[in-house]
Amino acid sequence: MKKPRHSFIIPKSTQDIVKLGIFIVLAISILNLIGWMFNIPLFIGIDSGWTAMRVITSLCFILSGIALFYILIRNQTRLQKLIPKVVGATISTVGFFTIAVHLHVLATGTESPFVNGPFFNQFLDTDSRMALITASMFTIIGIVFFLLSTGKQKSANIAHALIL
Repeated sequence: MKKPRHSFIIPKSTQDIVKLGIFIVLAISILNLIGWMFNIPLFIGIDSGWTAMRVITSLCFILSGIALFYILIRNQTRLQKLIPKVVGATISTVGFFTIAVHLHVLATGTESPFVNGPFFNQFLDTDSRMALITASMFTIIGIVFFLLSTGKQKSANIAHALIL
């Protein structure tokens, strides 16, 4: 008899709650992106006194929702197994680069020249960069997604330890 993909098999009722949570996160993130695209202040931030969610943060939440959805699927195709790995690597990379830029600014007091790159300026410049704590969390979450998508018990145990 083949062992289950993970040691944790989520009951159907719990899966429904998890899927609802994924839907809520996706909805909020998509509304935030719509707010940035069409300059709708209510969707960008609840109040002008609060810090608005950055576009890159919304994109990372959307990718996280997609990865979680695919991790929940029990009998996955190769592509469905690959998606959480790619998403996890992407989220971790974005988080890691953001942490590196924040640390450079803290250490030198100046922006990193890395920020001026044609691609990186879209999510690493001062106006679009996510907060240091957010970047740290996305780095860890990306690693967790990657580990959970391997289907191995040791990887799942490490992922659970990282979350705690």
